Amino acid sequence: MFTFLKKAYPLIFIGLFLAVLIVPLGNLDLNPQVLESSFFGRLRLIRAVTDLRVAIGDSIFANVIIGKGGWLFQTSERVIQDYQNDIPFTEKQLAELQQNLDEIAAIFQKQGTALLIVVAPNKSSIYSDYMPSELQLMRPQSRFDQVVQYLNQHGQTQILDLRQELIANRKEQQVYYKTDSHWTEYGAYIAYRGILNTLQPVHPDLVPRALSDFKPVSMGLVSMDLAGLIGSVRIKEEKIVLKPVVETKTTRHDIRLDDGRWITMTWNQNENLPKAVIYYDSFLYPILPWFNDHFSQITFIPHYANTSIWNLSWVNQEKADVVIVEIAEKYIHDIATLFNPENIYGKTK
Repeated sequence: MFTFLKKAYPLIFIGLFLAVLIVPLGNLDLNPQVLESSFFGRLRLIRAVTDLRVAIGDSIFANVIIGKGGWLFQTSERVIQDYQNDIPFTEKQLAELQQNLDEIAAIFQKQGTALLIVVAPNKSSIYSDYMPSELQLMRPQSRFDQVVQYLNQHGQTQILDLRQELIANRKEQQVYYKTDSHWTEYGAYIAYRGILNTLQPVHPDLVPRALSDFKPVSMGLVSMDLAGLIGSVRIKEEKIVLKPVVETKTTRHDIRLDDGRWITMTWNQNENLPKAVIYYDSFLYPILPWFNDHFSQITFIPHYANTSIWNLSWVNQEKADVVIVEIAEKYIHDIATLFNPENIYGKTK
């Protein structure tokens, strides 16, 4: 029997090998549009290969790079170019941006509307010491640096720059996730506090809650967005959410518009509070419910719905007292698109 198995082993091995190759092809659809998704075990194979690459020290993936200490950083959407300061604004672009911002801010001011622009920093701007040392800076200033400096020197409209406060607070709390591109809820709280404190001179009632008014709740180990981008489900970290100790009673409606976009509106029982329109992206998700304490009515408008950016027509439609425009640093070039005086009312002059 042993002699037979010894002689038959090559044939058995070849048969098993061919079976392993053929089984994944059983459900394979040769239609080019679904060929990739119909491959049997595709996701398991991707995850296994990803975990193997991480285990042997590979750090470069399609949209992610693994930095020092296992920190994951996004490489797509100009984030690496931003980190290396490789795509600067021209003097003409900065001047046009400043003029447009000042023109629109002046229009809002005449209407009694306060405008605040908030840029959510890239993770690499706050945890640059965890970026791979091979990535060298091409210029001393980032696009964010350029905009802040130019507006300080030439403009009347300022941008809320949270970078220094986030960097200072990271000594006490982790303000960005290790395996996600966004800030943690502690980082989100710093943004929330900074936004309301900046608006206080115009609206003194906008006093942020203290951090002690929030209860940290662990959601357990979670697979974050950058881990998902490289195809790993083993790379996880603890997610902690901050829940207000006292919930504000508000009414909320999600509204689907004719063009397929969605907006959210909330109403607070205190009608003496100011009304707000808030343009936001994914960085502001944790903060949105916290704002309900401070405004009688809020219209929340997401950027990039249906892949395009909104215009500012909602400001006049809702007769807002406060307009908050939050935008991620990697999309800072889109400020020029949003703040176009010709499109402020949703149509060209």
